[in-house]
Amino acid sequence: MNTKKEKKRQFSLTWVDWVLLVLGVSVLLLGWRYLRGRQSVALPTVSVEYLLCLPAVKVEDFDGDVDGLIAKSASVTTANGTASLGRVKRVWSEAHLTPTIKDGAILFVETPGRVDLYVFVEANAVMRQGDGLRVSDIRIAAGGTGDFRIGNFLANGAKVVSVRKGALLS
Repeated sequence: MNTKKEKKRQFSLTWVDWVLLVLGVSVLLLGWRYLRGRQSVALPTVSVEYLLCLPAVKVEDFDGDVDGLIAKSASVTTANGTASLGRVKRVWSEAHLTPTIKDGAILFVETPGRVDLYVFVEANAVMRQGDGLRVSDIRIAAGGTGDFRIGNFLANGAKVVSVRKGALLS
């Protein structure tokens, strides 16, 4: 048996192997850099204003003083505070109306102790074709609902009533 006399075959790279290895790694790095550069192209930023409705808020929560509850220029964020969604521009309240039927006619009656709060917010958004407006990667669209933190007030189930875009910022 000649197995003891045979040398163990060791793997070693030749200069051709090294050239192919360097070329392969270079192609991978250049491809990665190219793709990364295409993703980081800044999308145009648009100034937007949107109106939030906080329905059926208890009057006892703020004693009728809307400005004491939500201050002008207060920060608007997601419910957990991780993403900034703009600043309060204006706040007002209106009587909360509930539909009822009386003598076969539909009437809207004020609900005692409840009001609808309206919060006008201004923010900077990114507009993507087919995706709409996004503020801090949160889609803001009329008809949507969400949980917002407006100043120190937590607005669960707030409705986005309207969205209006302004001038192009960048």
